[in-house]
Amino acid sequence: APLPAAATRDALARLAALGRTAPSATDVNTAPVQGVQGSRLRVSHGPAFNDYLGASIAFSPVPTRGASPAAGPDAGGFYLLLVESIPAGTEGSPVARNLVRNVYQRSLDNPHTLSRGERSGWRDSRPIYIPEGAKTDRLRLVGWVQDKDGRIIDAAQSRCVP
Repeated sequence: APLPAAATRDALARLAALGRTAPSATDVNTAPVQGVQGSRLRVSHGPAFNDYLGASIAFSPVPTRGASPAAGPDAGGFYLLLVESIPAGTEGSPVARNLVRNVYQRSLDNPHTLSRGERSGWRDSRPIYIPEGAKTDRLRLVGWVQDKDGRIIDAAQSRCVP
């Protein structure tokens, strides 16, 4: 299937952050979610409007007893992906695929620049552009929070049930 035309351009930066090089052929990489007990990550989106989708991500870390509040365990940042789920047998693909249509990333490398309220959790809301050709009824958001070493602390996806 002709997927390179829809590929986002941030893949090389994400690979570099993980200490990996670009594969010359097919590559599969899985990363465990660290799963910090008591933390909560939520991603959500609104309806598509004029080629944009309203998106939000919110993270509530576990309060650390006796320590000052932080943006999360060794906060590094978060990723928010606009993903189109393509069913098998459509778009020229014999298998089901999840196609990343857009990416938003924010670094939280200095949690002390956050206000006192934001240190106990944070939220980011913004419009995300829907690229031409994406089917809005197949879109969802996938997000994760990672520490400064690229380890995934928590992950979530939006789910809209009719």
